[in-house]
Amino acid sequence: MDDKIICKKPHTSLMSTYAKTVQAIAIVVQQRSTACDCNPLVQAEPDLSGLFPGNPGNQRSSQVGPFEIRRSEMIPDQIYSHIRIVLSIILGLGITTLLKGIASIIEHPRQFGWSWIHMSWVVWALISIMTFWWWEFRLTQVPVWTFESYFFIVCYCALYFMVSTMLFPSDVREFGSYENYLLERRAWFFGLIALITAMDLIDTSLKGNARWHTLGAAYTAHTAIMLGIVLIGITQKRRRVQLTLALFTLIYQVGYFVVEYFTLLAD
Repeated sequence: MDDKIICKKPHTSLMSTYAKTVQAIAIVVQQRSTACDCNPLVQAEPDLSGLFPGNPGNQRSSQVGPFEIRRSEMIPDQIYSHIRIVLSIILGLGITTLLKGIASIIEHPRQFGWSWIHMSWVVWALISIMTFWWWEFRLTQVPVWTFESYFFIVCYCALYFMVSTMLFPSDVREFGSYENYLLERRAWFFGLIALITAMDLIDTSLKGNARWHTLGAAYTAHTAIMLGIVLIGITQKRRRVQLTLALFTLIYQVGYFVVEYFTLLAD
């Protein structure tokens, strides 16, 4: 009787070890398969601590695993790549609105009317959106992204879309032409430009103090000039003043962008 009992104990222990080994292999295969689905270049570290609690070698240490290390290193680029999709959609809508509006004037010049005042601001808006997207690559220098900074950038881009919409509203029959609409709604239009100018200061601060030093006094002067243009545009309704202001702003903006932002060289 004793011999039979002694024979059963090794058999039971062997079966238990075999079962745990098979279960461990299944867990390793499952975890490695899951890791490959997420990132084929990264292998997950299997957690077998529940199967062999007595073996400290199978317990996870406090050190971060390889998947977490690689993921943390890629977080800034991944987040900006995610955010810039939304930015490109909003800015793309603004450019589409401007180009469709220009095409409609070419197709039906008598219906919408040609105006140097209006067209100067259209070209200004188109150049501003293109150059804005041109140097927003520096947002990759933002070390930490929060929802607040993401929300700010989205609102900043939305202002350019609103400017484009004001330049080409869906219905101008009440005003007779785009120029008349722009003059009547000039407080809103120049108010958006003032808000864009102010938000650009915050946008520059997001890119770090080094960006402020790189832009120098020319950037401060540019901000003051744009706010002065806004003040004149809101208070003056005479067409001659508005035409001079529109042409001056367009020429100045092109010159400023060419001098300051023509290349994407590192600071």
